[in-house]
Amino acid sequence: VSRKELKKKVRRLLGRSHIALSHSYDINQLLDGIGKVAGNDIDLKIVGSRQMRKHSFVAHAGTDYYGELVFIEVCDDCIVVRNGKGHIAQRFWYEKLINISFCPKTKVLCIWCKRARTTDFNQFYTTKCKDLYNCIRHSMERAATRSKSTDAGAVLGDEFPIQDVKTGEGGLVQVTLDGLWFKFADNRYFITLTNILKCNSKKGGLFILQEKIETVDGTDEVVLRKYHSSMATEICYAVLCVFSYVAAGTTGDKDVAL
Repeated sequence: VSRKELKKKVRRLLGRSHIALSHSYDINQLLDGIGKVAGNDIDLKIVGSRQMRKHSFVAHAGTDYYGELVFIEVCDDCIVVRNGKGHIAQRFWYEKLINISFCPKTKVLCIWCKRARTTDFNQFYTTKCKDLYNCIRHSMERAATRSKSTDAGAVLGDEFPIQDVKTGEGGLVQVTLDGLWFKFADNRYFITLTNILKCNSKKGGLFILQEKIETVDGTDEVVLRKYHSSMATEICYAVLCVFSYVAAGTTGDKDVAL
């Protein structure tokens, strides 16, 4: 295979795999200099989860100790769940995680993870659910820091076409790390993440957003915004990813409970 054809095929595979920029950056650098490589000069990169020190916790699948015994390993790039025989049963990459929370009363850790076009919900019972949650949070903070240094200036999310239900005006919404930019022909406005109370999508391509606005008398008012979009589900998922990304990179000891 010629090197030109090799670059073309590898870049096509990268586009289809939809991996993060932090992972494709090294591959693209290698492809840019493929003409200078001779023989077997390419060193294989070991997966981070096999390279780094791991923290292991004993847990049970489900909401009580009657569930299957599993071992949860917290790595620098993912969470690995092993069964009683030591075989890998599940792997949750940090870039695919939507949300993580725990309940101190029930001692259950909950993990929401993106799988293709669906969301997986997983529960694990462990007496050390708080320690496990904090360990995962700190590991995700380090992963977010590494991602920021590799992808300086990168913007999570994307631009999506929308139509305001109230006015019928068409435009774009851009999902960024700071909030949502709504861009119409005669109107533009920005909603910060702190003012977003809730967002969801409904069948028929409807994206619904609840925004908190402070009134003149100092009280908070909730404004309901509705937009038609063929990508309503993708907009909602992009917003959730931003919230998860920001939460992973925020320091502090505040616990999140169900």
